[in-house]
Amino acid sequence: MGWPGVEVRPERVREARLAAGLTLEEVADGVVTRAFIHRVEKGMSRPSLVTLTLIADRTRKPIEYFLKDPSAPLPEPLAALAPGQARPVRRRLRPSRPGALRASRDQRVMLRPGSVRAARQEAGLSLRKLAWGIASHNTIFKFESGGVKRPRLQTLRLIAERTGKPLSYFLASEAAGPAGGAVER
Repeated sequence: MGWPGVEVRPERVREARLAAGLTLEEVADGVVTRAFIHRVEKGMSRPSLVTLTLIADRTRKPIEYFLKDPSAPLPEPLAALAPGQARPVRRRLRPSRPGALRASRDQRVMLRPGSVRAARQEAGLSLRKLAWGIASHNTIFKFESGGVKRPRLQTLRLIAERTGKPLSYFLASEAAGPAGGAVER
């Protein structure tokens, strides 16, 4: 069994990034580290499908451009996404001030109890299929069981996209902040 992740052509990741005029940090977009993007470019790591989608989105190249074997089928968890969710990572606007990227990535929200489990079950997803490319299945289980009450906003956005629910479905209504839920930095 090989490394986990999608097998890509590392040189194409670097070529696409340079052609788009982006830095490692701009490609990472606060979802992964710039060091991880560097390791992917050097062939030392393989990206998950979500990370590969992020790279493709930021460099404006199709996912197939990066694949080692473009004719090979994409990993099965992509089939778990609802129609219209082929690009689970959305591009954010570039922050206007230094440190804003970290602040937006680390922003925490108050989770409505039971919302993650209910959304997962309604979408017909297993715990592992929901967690694939977002977080470990243990982390998602902690969201479901109430062990984590303040997940990162970015993680919750990905869960919302995967389950087809609006972000507001997962947010607690008390002390409403932006987007209808309590927000903590």
